[in-house]
Amino acid sequence: MSETGYTKWVERASVHRAAGRTIDALICYRLALREIPDGAEAQFQLGAIAWQFGDVDDALALWRRAVAGRGSEGTVPGGLAAQRALADALAMLGRLDEAADAAKELLALHPKGRRTRRLIVMLDAARGYGADAAGADNGDAERALHDAFGVREPWPLALVAGVTLQLA
Repeated sequence: MSETGYTKWVERASVHRAAGRTIDALICYRLALREIPDGAEAQFQLGAIAWQFGDVDDALALWRRAVAGRGSEGTVPGGLAAQRALADALAMLGRLDEAADAAKELLALHPKGRRTRRLIVMLDAARGYGADAAGADNGDAERALHDAFGVREPWPLALVAGVTLQLA
C-alpha cells in the first residue's frame, strides 16, 4: 500500500475517463483503492461512475466514504467534490433534509461558496424555511431566493418543484 501507487492508478484512471473508457477507469480507481482504501479522490470518481450508470445507492455510499475520509481540514482531493456531489444528488432525489445537511457541511468547509449558499436558500425554501441558514435574515429571504433562481444554474427538478409548491 503506497501513495505513489495510489497516485499512479488515479492518474491512469483519469486518462481513461477523459478518453471515454469508463470501465477501464473504474478498474483503475478500484486498484487505487487497493493501495489506499480510504482515498477520497478514487471514491469520489467511483461514485460519479456509479451515478452515471444509475447505481444511486452505490454512488451515495462512495461519496459519503470520500467525505468521511477527507480529514478535518477538508483538503483531501475529492473530499469537497464528493460533498458537493452528495448535496446535489440528494437534492435531485428529493431528499431535501439530507441535501440541506450535506450543503451546510460543504458551506462549513468552503464558506465562500456562493453556489452552496444559493443551494441552501433553495433547499430551505423547498422545505418551508427562511433563508437565514445561508447568511440572510428572514427579511432578505425573498431577495435571496430570487437571487438563487436568477442565476443560470440547472437546479434539480425535485428542488424547483419543492420551492414552487411552497410558494403556491
